[in-house]
Amino acid sequence: MASCNDEINNIREGDYVIIKTESVLRLVELKSNKPQYLGKRKARFFAAIGHPYGSFFEIKTDGSLSKLEKPEEVEGLLVKVDDDGEIKDNRSLTDTGESQKLTTSDIETFKKQGLSGQEMVMKIVQNSSSFQEKTAFAKEKYLRKKQKKYLNFVQVLKPNIRLLAEMYYMQCPGKICNLRIDSLSQMLAFCNVMSGGKYMIMDTVFGLLTASVLERLGTDGCVVQLHIGSFSIHSHQQVIKALNIDSEHLESLLYNIDLKNVMSLLQEGSVVEDQGMMCDPVDEYTQSSSQGAKERLAKIQKRDHIVKVKKMLSFKNMDSLLVAVKIHPANVLQLLDFLSFSRPFAIFSMFQEPLVDCYVKLKSRGDIIALNISETWLRKYQVLPERTHPCYSMSGSSGFLLSGIKVAPKH
Repeated sequence: MASCNDEINNIREGDYVIIKTESVLRLVELKSNKPQYLGKRKARFFAAIGHPYGSFFEIKTDGSLSKLEKPEEVEGLLVKVDDDGEIKDNRSLTDTGESQKLTTSDIETFKKQGLSGQEMVMKIVQNSSSFQEKTAFAKEKYLRKKQKKYLNFVQVLKPNIRLLAEMYYMQCPGKICNLRIDSLSQMLAFCNVMSGGKYMIMDTVFGLLTASVLERLGTDGCVVQLHIGSFSIHSHQQVIKALNIDSEHLESLLYNIDLKNVMSLLQEGSVVEDQGMMCDPVDEYTQSSSQGAKERLAKIQKRDHIVKVKKMLSFKNMDSLLVAVKIHPANVLQLLDFLSFSRPFAIFSMFQEPLVDCYVKLKSRGDIIALNISETWLRKYQVLPERTHPCYSMSGSSGFLLSGIKVAPKH
């Protein structure tokens, strides 16, 4: 058992990993030994294979990685502030740009000489004429800024939804509709996402919502991911691949179908195979000779997959519906017909107005209770001795959430 756990906790070739620095999170696939860039730093993260997740590495000047055996060694790399207890203030300091004696060419020379990040920071501090005049707090802030720039150590972490959500939000929040981790966690909690459940998801936020449900499912349950246009029965979204789920296991959990086929199921009331997708022997021979056997096989597999998903949805016993889309969500309210009674749903939008429209339509259905529109708001605080205060730079809004519960209609 111990060896099996070690294999799970160790970094393997082909895995996706999160590279974490003090201010950066980056997703990297360990597929080849080609150097990759972390900001302006070049590194060969392939060398992390075989080490346990959570390990710290120092990036050398040639891009190679050197493992730090103990996490305490990271603290040893940091330059500490020597506070002599003397009361100082910054009133006499003027930023003229002349306090630092080192030039850019001097810094580049030090890098070529192979100086470590710790030595670089010490050189900069020693050549700063105003450093000793600063207060202890100002010194610590100055050192933290320089260490962030010159200390080349990273931590290799196992991807999870919290890290992935923070990473995408840091890089480009607009692409995930400003879906912050607190909003995402509220959706999962309200919809009671757990192992063994059956969930419908409509997701245009890079697959982040689908991946979060898959992580909660573990080894049991199913997810039906709905697509607005064309789709593939095999998931190619990076955030889902980043969870390092085995392909066979993923196929048993995740099912894909387009919105058009789902709506046709509501109109027909039962599963009817699309004649357009059926192939007669002549067509099959023509397709195999013109497009190739692989394309023909892919079409047959997609047809069978859609029929399978339709049969699954025809029982109308799904446990929840989760929606996070950039379009107006009023067009997907009919999907609530696939839920069992007393089952929750959650719809996320960047704007309040589309959810108000949905609220009015759902009120008139007669089978929805506990309707609520909420705005999630999170405020981060800096917690340090004698300087605890809210962070000055933070997001103002993380969108709006419409939630409710479907019940049996009155007769």
